Amino acid sequence: ILGKKELIEKLKQNQLLRMLRVDKLTLSFLNESLKAYLQKDYEKIITLKLLNDDLSFIEKKALRVQKELKFQTQLKKSKSLVGGGSMPDKSLDTYILTFQGDALKLQTRFRKENIIGRIENDEFVLDFRTIRENELQKLILTINQMENL
Repeated sequence: ILGKKELIEKLKQNQLLRMLRVDKLTLSFLNESLKAYLQKDYEKIITLKLLNDDLSFIEKKALRVQKELKFQTQLKKSKSLVGGGSMPDKSLDTYILTFQGDALKLQTRFRKENIIGRIENDEFVLDFRTIRENELQKLILTINQMENL
Protein backbone atom coordinates (compact mmCIF):
# COMPACT_ATOMS: atom_id res chain seq x y z
CA ILE A 1 0.00 0.00 0.00
CA LEU A 2 1.40 3.36 -0.99
CA GLY A 3 0.43 6.51 0.83
CA LYS A 4 0.96 8.69 3.85
CA LYS A 5 2.29 6.96 6.93
CA GLU A 6 -0.59 8.08 9.18
CA LEU A 7 -3.20 6.71 6.73
CA ILE A 8 -1.41 3.37 6.55
CA GLU A 9 -1.31 3.21 10.36
CA LYS A 10 -5.08 3.81 10.47
CA LEU A 11 -5.60 0.97 7.98
CA LYS A 12 -3.50 -1.38 10.11
CA GLN A 13 -5.69 -0.67 13.13
CA ASN A 14 -8.94 -1.36 11.30
CA GLN A 15 -10.50 -4.57 12.72
CA LEU A 16 -12.27 -5.34 9.44
CA LEU A 17 -8.92 -6.04 7.82
CA ARG A 18 -8.69 -9.29 9.80
CA MET A 19 -11.35 -10.70 7.47
CA LEU A 20 -9.16 -9.95 4.46
CA ARG A 21 -5.95 -11.47 5.77
CA VAL A 22 -4.80 -14.60 4.02
CA ASP A 23 -3.51 -17.38 6.26
CA LYS A 24 -0.60 -19.73 5.55
CA LEU A 25 -2.89 -22.59 4.55
CA THR A 26 -4.67 -20.49 1.93
CA LEU A 27 -1.33 -19.27 0.57
CA SER A 28 -0.09 -22.86 0.42
CA PHE A 29 -3.16 -24.00 -1.57
CA LEU A 30 -2.82 -21.02 -3.89
CA ASN A 31 0.87 -21.80 -4.38
CA GLU A 32 0.15 -25.45 -5.27
CA SER A 33 -2.64 -24.46 -7.68
CA LEU A 34 -0.42 -21.94 -9.45
CA LYS A 35 2.40 -24.49 -9.74
CA ALA A 36 -0.01 -27.01 -11.27
CA TYR A 37 -1.17 -24.41 -13.81
CA LEU A 38 2.38 -23.44 -14.73
CA GLN A 39 3.43 -27.09 -15.07
CA LYS A 40 0.22 -27.88 -17.01
CA ASP A 41 -0.53 -30.63 -14.49
CA TYR A 42 -4.28 -30.33 -14.91
CA GLU A 43 -5.00 -33.66 -13.17
CA LYS A 44 -4.24 -31.91 -9.87
CA ILE A 45 -6.78 -29.15 -10.55
CA ILE A 46 -10.10 -30.89 -9.95
CA THR A 47 -12.26 -28.42 -11.85
CA LEU A 48 -10.07 -28.61 -14.95
CA LYS A 49 -9.93 -32.38 -14.74
CA LEU A 50 -13.73 -32.64 -14.61
CA LEU A 51 -14.11 -30.18 -17.48
CA ASN A 52 -11.68 -32.19 -19.60
CA ASP A 53 -13.01 -35.68 -18.83
CA ASP A 54 -13.75 -37.73 -21.93
CA LEU A 55 -17.45 -38.29 -22.64
CA SER A 56 -17.02 -42.08 -22.76
CA PHE A 57 -15.43 -41.97 -19.28
CA ILE A 58 -18.41 -39.98 -17.98
CA GLU A 59 -20.80 -42.50 -19.52
CA LYS A 60 -18.94 -45.39 -17.85
CA LYS A 61 -19.23 -43.72 -14.44
CA ALA A 62 -22.98 -43.21 -14.91
CA LEU A 63 -23.49 -46.80 -16.13
CA ARG A 64 -21.58 -48.19 -13.16
CA VAL A 65 -23.77 -46.29 -10.71
CA GLN A 66 -26.98 -47.14 -12.58
CA LYS A 67 -26.10 -50.84 -12.54
CA GLU A 68 -25.55 -50.87 -8.76
CA LEU A 69 -28.55 -48.78 -7.69
CA LYS A 70 -31.64 -50.51 -6.35
CA PHE A 71 -33.83 -47.70 -7.74
CA GLN A 72 -35.07 -47.25 -11.30
CA THR A 73 -33.13 -44.62 -13.25
CA GLN A 74 -32.69 -43.61 -16.87
CA LEU A 75 -29.36 -42.80 -18.48
CA LYS A 76 -29.53 -39.79 -20.80
CA LYS A 77 -27.13 -37.59 -22.70
CA SER A 78 -27.32 -33.96 -21.61
CA LYS A 79 -25.33 -30.73 -21.26
CA SER A 80 -23.33 -29.41 -18.31
CA LEU A 81 -23.01 -25.67 -17.97
CA VAL A 82 -19.42 -24.63 -17.35
CA GLY A 83 -20.55 -21.38 -15.74
CA GLY A 84 -18.28 -18.94 -14.02
CA GLY A 85 -17.39 -15.42 -15.00
CA SER A 86 -15.22 -16.39 -17.96
CA MET A 87 -17.59 -18.94 -19.56
CA PRO A 88 -21.16 -18.27 -18.39
CA ASP A 89 -22.83 -19.66 -21.53
CA LYS A 90 -20.43 -22.50 -22.37
CA SER A 91 -21.79 -26.04 -22.11
CA LEU A 92 -20.24 -29.49 -22.45
CA ASP A 93 -21.78 -32.85 -23.30
CA THR A 94 -22.40 -35.09 -20.33
CA TYR A 95 -24.39 -38.09 -19.11
CA ILE A 96 -27.04 -37.88 -16.42
CA LEU A 97 -29.12 -40.32 -14.45
CA THR A 98 -32.75 -39.30 -14.00
CA PHE A 99 -34.86 -40.44 -11.06
CA GLN A 100 -38.59 -41.08 -11.22
CA GLY A 101 -40.88 -39.06 -8.97
CA ASP A 102 -41.55 -35.51 -7.87
CA ALA A 103 -38.37 -33.67 -8.87
CA LEU A 104 -38.50 -31.06 -6.13
CA LYS A 105 -39.10 -33.64 -3.39
CA LEU A 106 -36.27 -35.78 -4.75
CA GLN A 107 -33.91 -32.81 -4.85
CA THR A 108 -34.73 -32.00 -1.22
CA ARG A 109 -34.32 -35.65 -0.19
CA PHE A 110 -30.95 -35.98 -1.91
CA ARG A 111 -29.68 -32.71 -0.42
CA LYS A 112 -30.37 -34.08 3.05
CA GLU A 113 -27.81 -36.76 2.17
CA ASN A 114 -25.35 -34.15 0.80
CA ILE A 115 -25.94 -35.21 -2.79
CA ILE A 116 -26.39 -32.24 -5.10
CA GLY A 117 -28.31 -32.74 -8.33
CA ARG A 118 -30.47 -30.49 -10.46
CA ILE A 119 -33.90 -30.41 -11.99
CA GLU A 120 -33.92 -30.73 -15.76
CA ASN A 121 -37.10 -31.06 -17.82
CA ASP A 122 -39.12 -31.66 -14.62
CA GLU A 123 -36.85 -34.56 -13.58
CA PHE A 124 -34.30 -34.78 -10.79
CA VAL A 125 -30.91 -35.63 -12.31
CA LEU A 126 -27.35 -36.36 -11.27
CA ASP A 127 -24.72 -35.06 -13.70
CA PHE A 128 -21.75 -37.41 -13.94
CA ARG A 129 -19.39 -34.78 -15.30
CA THR A 130 -19.47 -33.31 -11.79
CA ILE A 131 -18.97 -36.57 -9.89
CA ARG A 132 -15.43 -37.80 -9.38
CA GLU A 133 -14.58 -41.46 -9.78
CA ASN A 134 -13.47 -41.80 -6.16
CA GLU A 135 -16.95 -40.64 -5.05
CA LEU A 136 -18.93 -43.30 -6.93
CA GLN A 137 -18.99 -46.04 -4.29
CA LYS A 138 -20.07 -43.67 -1.54
CA LEU A 139 -22.74 -42.25 -3.85
CA ILE A 140 -24.07 -45.74 -4.58
CA LEU A 141 -24.12 -46.71 -0.89
CA THR A 142 -25.82 -43.48 0.16
CA ILE A 143 -28.55 -43.66 -2.49
CA ASN A 144 -29.20 -47.35 -1.82
CA GLN A 145 -29.66 -46.61 1.89
CA MET A 146 -32.27 -43.95 1.16
CA GLU A 147 -35.89 -44.95 1.69
CA ASN A 148 -38.96 -44.16 -0.40
CA LEU A 149 -37.41 -42.67 -3.51
